[in-house]
Amino acid sequence: MTEYAEEEKYPAPGFSFPDGKPAHLLSSANPKTVDRHFRWMEQYRIDGVFLQRFLVSLKDRSVDQVLVNVQQSANRTGRTFALCYDLTGVAKDRVYDLLVADWKRLVDETKITQDGRYLRHNRRPVLFVWGFYSDRFGPNLANRIIDFFKNDQKLHHKTSVIRRLVEPLAALFGRSSVCRFQVDRASSYSLDG
Repeated sequence: MTEYAEEEKYPAPGFSFPDGKPAHLLSSANPKTVDRHFRWMEQYRIDGVFLQRFLVSLKDRSVDQVLVNVQQSANRTGRTFALCYDLTGVAKDRVYDLLVADWKRLVDETKITQDGRYLRHNRRPVLFVWGFYSDRFGPNLANRIIDFFKNDQKLHHKTSVIRRLVEPLAALFGRSSVCRFQVDRASSYSLDG
């Protein structure tokens, strides 16, 4: 953390270096830190980021502050950004409502997808949805979520959806399940071998 200013370092209670000096963490709620990361991206020719947005943390005000910081830094450095909703830890009976309400608020109130630096695919904003696991989701809920983002009546809510591939869909929901994930892109996470 030698490149970080003192006001960007946050003590990590209970952690220290072998020489006894206290360890520190960084926070993306600090705009200076996010700016630094985007300058590094510009320097190393990294085009953009997916900002992971945890549904379980939406009540924490810093979640929106991090998004503001990312948006501003993307605009300052000419990088792109898009959201990645992480569904981990949310009760399945609340996932759809929380996800849709947050997306509508960001699109309708903050106008996030009108930002010229927001990533697009086939003229639609890109949205990554992470966390479709068979122990949390059946095909009906998964399809309902994807259907909203692909087919909502309000054109400005529609997205190009990326879904994380955990395992083949037949293995996720069983071969007899009707699961028609109509996503635009899929992302593999496992690196075997």
